[in-house]
Amino acid sequence: MAPGTDDALITALIDEMSRAYRERDLTALMACLARSADVTALGTSIDEKCIGRDAVEAQFVRDWEQYDEASFVRGWTSVTVRGDVAWAVSDMALAFRAGDASGEMAGRSTIIAVREDDSWRVAHWHLSAPAPQDEGESSTADAR
Repeated sequence: MAPGTDDALITALIDEMSRAYRERDLTALMACLARSADVTALGTSIDEKCIGRDAVEAQFVRDWEQYDEASFVRGWTSVTVRGDVAWAVSDMALAFRAGDASGEMAGRSTIIAVREDDSWRVAHWHLSAPAPQDEGESSTADAR
């Protein structure tokens, strides 16, 4: 493969996940995940700890039940590839609408991808919203 090709494939994988999530295409979204039973996903909320493909799928469905519209758009992204494992860190803009309420917030995402049958698939995904804090502080005042 040409240098940078895997980086572009990982970026395309993230963008495909974003598209499938926004369009509520569960089949396409689940196709982005590794086939192994130990796929994991973490979110911001205390109960958003998903272990296994079924749990990750249930989280996607729960999100869609709670929001009329929900999407995330990738911003700055750094991709590192080492053999058949890669990781990507991204800034994300999270947008949502639920009834009369709507909003957008900054988010961060980390994925770990594995190569399966010459395709990259997500083995772990962490998407969360940073906690508010004073510039230059390592934690929120409430956490001290």
